[in-house]
Amino acid sequence: MNITFIFGNGFDINLGMKTSYANFQKWYMDKYEDEYFAQVMKDDIDSGRDNWSDLEESLGKHTSCLPKDGIVTFLNNKLKLECRLLEYLKNQEESISIDYASAGEKFRVAIGNFSSAFDSDSLLEYEKFIRSVADTIDYKLITMNYTSVLDKIYKEAGKKATPVLTHRANNGVNYPDKISKPLYLHGRIDDPNNKNGMILGVANEEQILNADYRDRNLCADYIIKESLNRKIGARNVEQAKNIIDNSRYICIFGASLGVTDNALWKYLGTWLLSGEGKRLVIFVRDTTVVEGVAMSQAMSKDRQRDLFIERAGIKDEIRNTVAQRIIVCLNSPIFDLK
Repeated sequence: MNITFIFGNGFDINLGMKTSYANFQKWYMDKYEDEYFAQVMKDDIDSGRDNWSDLEESLGKHTSCLPKDGIVTFLNNKLKLECRLLEYLKNQEESISIDYASAGEKFRVAIGNFSSAFDSDSLLEYEKFIRSVADTIDYKLITMNYTSVLDKIYKEAGKKATPVLTHRANNGVNYPDKISKPLYLHGRIDDPNNKNGMILGVANEEQILNADYRDRNLCADYIIKESLNRKIGARNVEQAKNIIDNSRYICIFGASLGVTDNALWKYLGTWLLSGEGKRLVIFVRDTTVVEGVAMSQAMSKDRQRDLFIERAGIKDEIRNTVAQRIIVCLNSPIFDLK
């Protein structure tokens, strides 16, 4: 039985890495302001679009102003943009100083105690569930990031404790639990076997606004994330779906729930409806929340539930059912590993 964590860019940022789209925008515009996608990026900056999903969405939108015979040029320039991103992220990873041994131990503890961020009702429900599990719990890790920092932290997480984690069931037995190797859903920048490179793109054909660019053979398979994943034979999507299918709790941390990952959010929505006991936990950093004011907290949580429900394409008649299965944790320090 799985408890799964899905990590977005907020995880790397928590470690002190300057890996936000806004960070990359500044670096790119300073260094490559004459390149093809500089104007696209400038438009994003002017519009306050500073999530990675905004860049990916802009790729699809940008095709609307391109000629039918411009596909090769567009793809060549997309490739150049990805090479610049690769350069930037490698520089970031090389320049950051992380005590991986310390971060690994903190990570292990955080995984085992993630429910400490729950409200009282959700915590009671979770503790009852954990006590009912008379078997090993496999904590699965899925990352939407490209850097190797999560993998390095994971490798340190099990060095100081054997077993890595435990839980006590109703039968009085302490069961050994484990944390599994991270799955890089969108590839990684340091793929040792050159089989799982970085994937930047949109969620589906509808996000490619120029119909001529939706041709699978000529263009779309290089722009749509899931298609490109299949094209390189990585099977990351299939592995992620298998992990999700066998999970009881799934936690999202550091992700903006951007539209270019709608395929994932929709799959999670379907999973959430597949069993009454399934729970989706969303860790949110919301600086607008007024501490000590219940109304502010409740409104923030409802906004996050509404955003996920919208992204997952949940129908109105089952909206309340889904909302009741979503736990929102506000401004939790859970993965502050520095």
